[in-house]
This record gives sequence, structure tokens and C-alpha cells, in this order.
Amino acid sequence: KNSYGIYDTDSIIWFPEFSRFERPDRTEALLGLGLDPLKKHVVNVGLFQPIKNQAEVFKYARKFPDVSFHFIGNTAPNFKDYWEPLLNNKPENCKLWGERYDVEKFFGSMDLHLFTSRPYRGMSESMPVVLRESVQNWGQKTLFYNNPRYDGIYDNEPSVKYLTENFDNNCELIREALYGT
Repeated sequence: KNSYGIYDTDSIIWFPEFSRFERPDRTEALLGLGLDPLKKHVVNVGLFQPIKNQAEVFKYARKFPDVSFHFIGNTAPNFKDYWEPLLNNKPENCKLWGERYDVEKFFGSMDLHLFTSRPYRGMSESMPVVLRESVQNWGQKTLFYNNPRYDGIYDNEPSVKYLTENFDNNCELIREALYGT
């Protein structure tokens, strides 16, 4: 058994090369999105659904009211039972941008990418492209839960820290990523 399947077979996993992009001037990039460069900005990318776990990001947003949290991804009708209660109690410092085709503008300007995806009802992420883009294209500070399916490819990335099961510890990781030690 390997981390990518249930069969005892030889397999080859091919990861495409991702080019490293130079991050633009933060102030100009944030102003280009109509955002305040004097504030700290966190981005979360993904369809609003239980496996993506935006509910957890809302909890962090409540702990960091002076930080702007941005959500890229749609609210599909088939997940309305998940996102509707969340959005009815959305923290003021959270902005939903919907589906976007310019996610690079966010990775190029934000202070942190917070990816809170967790297994849900036996399903989990395989190898989310959004992590590869954030970490390998942009060198973006990124916090996420480690997943055995990632097969250690992020373990030596200096921009990556892994979230833990402890909320307070994760708040400290966010604080360090945004403000340093």
C-alpha cells in the first residue's frame, strides 16, 4: 500500500514543475485589489464545503479582528447546508471574493495563505494544486494541516508551517507568520 492508493502495486507519481514567480511590491499589489496595505491580509482558497473547512478560518478571524481574511471560491448550491450558516454569522473582517481567475494577485500580495482542509466523512485532499501554487510558485507563507498523501514534499519548504490539533497553538503560528516572533 502506498500513500496514493489502496493497491499493492508499483506506481510512479509525476509532479509537474512549478515556476517560481517574483512577488510584486506588496503595497502596489494590495492597492491594485483595493485593499489597505497598512493591514495584514490572509487568503483562503477553495470551494466552500466541509472538507475545505472555512469554518475554522472564521474562528481565527474572530481571534484576529484587526487582520483581513479573504476567501476565494464559490458557494455552490449543493453545499448550501455547510456555507449558509457560516455566512449568516460571518465575521466583519472576512471578505468573500467568489470564484476568481486571478488567484495569483492574492498569492502575490497577501501576508499568509491559510489552508485548513481536513478529512471529512472519509474524504480528504489528494494533492491540492492551490498548495503547490502558493508554496512553490509564490514562496508564500502557508499554514496547513499536513496530510500523509503529501508524502513529505513540503517538509523542507521554509515558507511552510503545519497546523496542529491545538487551536491556541495555531493562533500563535498565525501570529508568528503575520508579525514575526
